[in-house]
Amino acid sequence: MALQRTLGNRAVGRLARPGGAAASGRLLMRKPAAEMLDALPEIAEANGRWNEGLMDDVEDLQVRWGGLEIGDYEIERTAAADVGWFWGLLGYKSQPSTAVGIVEPPGARNLYFKFIDMMSATLKDRTLVAPETPDGKLVAYLLGLAPNPRPRGWADLGSINLASGELEGRPAFASSITAEMEGRPGMARRHITAWHNLKRLLNTVIEQGGIGLLRTLLGQRDPKDALMVQGNDLVRKANAWAKGGFADHDARDVLVAAFVMHNQRRNLWSGPRRENSEIAVFSAAVQRYADEYMRGARTRRELCDAIASYRTRSAKAKEAQFRLAKELATMRAERSADVVGVVHRALKSLEVDLPPAGLADEEERIHDDLYGLLYMGAQLPPGRVEEILAFFLTGRLPEPESSCAIM
Repeated sequence: MALQRTLGNRAVGRLARPGGAAASGRLLMRKPAAEMLDALPEIAEANGRWNEGLMDDVEDLQVRWGGLEIGDYEIERTAAADVGWFWGLLGYKSQPSTAVGIVEPPGARNLYFKFIDMMSATLKDRTLVAPETPDGKLVAYLLGLAPNPRPRGWADLGSINLASGELEGRPAFASSITAEMEGRPGMARRHITAWHNLKRLLNTVIEQGGIGLLRTLLGQRDPKDALMVQGNDLVRKANAWAKGGFADHDARDVLVAAFVMHNQRRNLWSGPRRENSEIAVFSAAVQRYADEYMRGARTRRELCDAIASYRTRSAKAKEAQFRLAKELATMRAERSADVVGVVHRALKSLEVDLPPAGLADEEERIHDDLYGLLYMGAQLPPGRVEEILAFFLTGRLPEPESSCAIM
């Protein structure tokens, strides 16, 4: 039950903080960061730094930063400071300029280069400082400004590591999964429950001293199955950077569990890549807009307008966007609990990315219950969190309750 309490307490803080004074100051340069991040693959290819194995890392960047808007601050800021703020997120003290070797793809006139031009004209100090964050290191590499930040062998294990004391990054797809779900142009291996939510679950397990539970559940898999063999082999080759300060056996179990959960076949389906990233970015933006509403920084009308005006090309995101904006616009009462309920219905359709054919009822309940736990602080029956973990680690659904009665 400790796992459920911790996850539930964290979730209560999400979209559940009504009140607070409205934000003051002028909002400048409301440009989605996603427009810059969308250009990264093209820029990296022009620099000879691109391969398809990096797409998952770039999509993670889009999820984390894509919902932000440059200059969306509660105080008035200058244009130069706003752009510096974005680059600060990526680990730079100042905006790198074209003079340090960034190659502009032929004919490209995207937002990213407009920012570079503006920063070249507005910042006197253009000294590039080595980025310190994992995101900053990756961006610097893709822009041709720094060497590959990953240790040797990172492409096999993925960017997953325990260097900070908790699970970070994303595992690679297993060779057995890539062979079975061979990628086609424009298509991606899509998670039903997104990896960032599985990672939150795993980090809570680590925090609550539940590595032994992971070890027990991994022990229920055949040690000779493809995922276990490849996961153990990759973790044996991982260096101290990946294992952090954890004891070897604990690091092994956490990293193998992460690799197995990321590659759980029952949580994967093949669908359009662009939609996969766009629904994640839109979900992040909706969460931020809703959180601002709960802090009193947006009215319900402003929340509705922000969602309705969001630009997305994803059919699934557009469907959630239309439904959410319509419900917010037609609400009669200004009750924050009602607004949060409407937001959660839309968010669940984005965070639980169901395949077109749908799922069996019990399987869909696994994903719904995990969403409720992580985002709404739902109180689940005793043992349910363990059943959810077991599903993602072993693919096993809970045994149905017997309907037989003794006469």
